[in-house]
Amino acid sequence: MPHTLPAPLWSNPDARRCKSALAAELTPLSLDEEAGNASFAGSKEIYWTDLSQCTCLDFHINQARSSPCKHMIRLAMELKLIPSEGKKDDIEAAQYKVALAEIKSAVSDQDLLTAVKVGAFLRELYVDGKSKLVDHGGIETSPLRFFFVYAGSMAKPIKTRKKDALGLVKNVEARLGEWLLGSPEALNAIYDYYASEE
Repeated sequence: MPHTLPAPLWSNPDARRCKSALAAELTPLSLDEEAGNASFAGSKEIYWTDLSQCTCLDFHINQARSSPCKHMIRLAMELKLIPSEGKKDDIEAAQYKVALAEIKSAVSDQDLLTAVKVGAFLRELYVDGKSKLVDHGGIETSPLRFFFVYAGSMAKPIKTRKKDALGLVKNVEARLGEWLLGSPEALNAIYDYYASEE
């Protein structure tokens, strides 16, 4: 089914957004060429896009701008409606963006024990340079799979993701510190531990 770019929305696409649309992480997570829609990884959620609208915040905030967002532009490139020279395709980069959002949510909003386990694994992986994988169950489908490669029974870090991993560790450390400082029971347990050491 042939698609067209609806006017006046497409009369003047923003050059900066056109350049952003070329990025590997803008590879569609799903693409329905016949229907003319796609899904894209966002920093906090998955966005649904067609040639006339997108669920991303940029599109909704800037509707007065009356031009497409980068997701809509990338969709138009995928549908071969506009030039796409320099476009990078990398589904793993897009999937990594989704995984990173999931892990950020987990360390911020889920139970503290889960956050501590994630933080401890990433800290060991990126500070020590490896981590023993005792249980492989579920790790292949976990968002954490984007941070390491298998080396026998060990996990080795993917070095290009170190900054994100250590940022997640800092988030866990901040959350744990907040809990410790705000919990009289935790502080008493720490005081009791150090008193028993003397």
